[in-house]
Amino acid sequence: MTKYYCRDNKGRFSRPTVATLPKNNCLMFVCDSQDTNQIKDYLGSLAADYDSFFVIVGQGDYDAIWGMVGSVPYWHKVLDRLV
Repeated sequence: MTKYYCRDNKGRFSRPTVATLPKNNCLMFVCDSQDTNQIKDYLGSLAADYDSFFVIVGQGDYDAIWGMVGSVPYWHKVLDRLV
């Protein structure tokens, strides 16, 4: 799996966190089991280790999906970009 990294305010590379997600009006947090199961079915084994997701939905499809372990989106929680 490809890990996506971003730069922190000191120019170092780090994995994205909830605090560093793009500020986008279309960004949604998904933690309900019915919705997360649909995303897991969509992504297959790529999403098996994640409990919740942040998604951006475009024209009827996912433009971006970040997976997160746990279901409480604390600012420091590390994310993995899946799509």
